[in-house]
Amino acid sequence: MISVASLHVYPVKSCRGIERSSAVVTDAGLEHDREWMIVNPEGRFLTQREEPRLALIETQVDDTRLRLSCAGHGALEVPLNLRGEPREVVVWRHQCMAHDQGDESARWLGELLGRPLRLVRFDPAHRRLSDPDFTGRTPGYSRFADAYALLVLSLASLADRVPARPQLDRERWLAAVFRAIGHRMTTSEARRTRAEHG
Repeated sequence: MISVASLHVYPVKSCRGIERSSAVVTDAGLEHDREWMIVNPEGRFLTQREEPRLALIETQVDDTRLRLSCAGHGALEVPLNLRGEPREVVVWRHQCMAHDQGDESARWLGELLGRPLRLVRFDPAHRRLSDPDFTGRTPGYSRFADAYALLVLSLASLADRVPARPQLDRERWLAAVFRAIGHRMTTSEARRTRAEHG
């Protein structure tokens, strides 16, 4: 029998996630998952691959606001009712519509990471299709995730990868759902899955 061991939501692409006891599933993944993203002035996405310090940014989201914080740098609160100026942004080869989240968030991120950056929020009116070669005849959608709405990883695969520190690595894998029992991924499958979902 397969059961869900834990659920994780990553409100801002490549920042730290939130473990949830339950989550609303939408057609684009878990509610608020990768709904925000940090971009450079040209609108291109930024991830931990380029900027590892993103892993230090804590996230919280509730009914009224998104909160970002980092030790030694205070916190930033962004109201959920902030629509912001529309702009086009890029995730890999995808061009998406988003809403800029204002100068205050840009200042906070710029001071933290030492470069000009903007925080954007996915435009819910935009439909970003997943690769039909993998979703088949049933279309799949995502927000700012690299490729797909949900990333599912088995704990058996994780234990094979990092047997000494499974909990620590679980927090860094950017997976939405961890299965307690199920298919054990090969090392190459796990590496490819992680690379596709930063």
